[in-house]
Amino acid sequence: MRPFIAFLHESIEVHVPGPEGGIRVTPIQRYLSSALVQPFGVEQILRNVLIPATPALPVSLGSKQEGLCRAIIQWGLRLVANLVAKDKGENTLKYLGRLPVPCQGGWFTLNDASFGPGWNETIGEHLQEYLLGARTEESRDAMDRLMLPPDHEFGGGCCILKPGSSF
Repeated sequence: MRPFIAFLHESIEVHVPGPEGGIRVTPIQRYLSSALVQPFGVEQILRNVLIPATPALPVSLGSKQEGLCRAIIQWGLRLVANLVAKDKGENTLKYLGRLPVPCQGGWFTLNDASFGPGWNETIGEHLQEYLLGARTEESRDAMDRLMLPPDHEFGGGCCILKPGSSF
């Protein structure tokens, strides 16, 4: 993700206490904010960094772009999980759906995917059985979009989501 975002070192002061209270912007902050640096929050990182960094989908499993897809969804989930844990960020969740997730047929957006087998408290097993039995073009397309289990190797060996977790 380094080509897409960088953070200032924590020792660089951009805001300091004002002489009469409040916060004062430093000359460094004035210079950086003119065009080089933008303030960030979870929504801004999702909208302005992760979504634009997502390659054209679908991306094949095992392709060169897979590492980027994995990094994008893992970072996105970590960012959103912190908000969800604080009971905030409901509006931010809409951006999560535009991030890539590993599915049986490659990497698709979360909005276009369904839970497949291996996801706790879902109907993934039954959905896969139904789609296999239907044997139509639409069912084959839907099979491609079934998310791989959270502990699958395409999660990078670090579980994109832990089984039984919400994020």
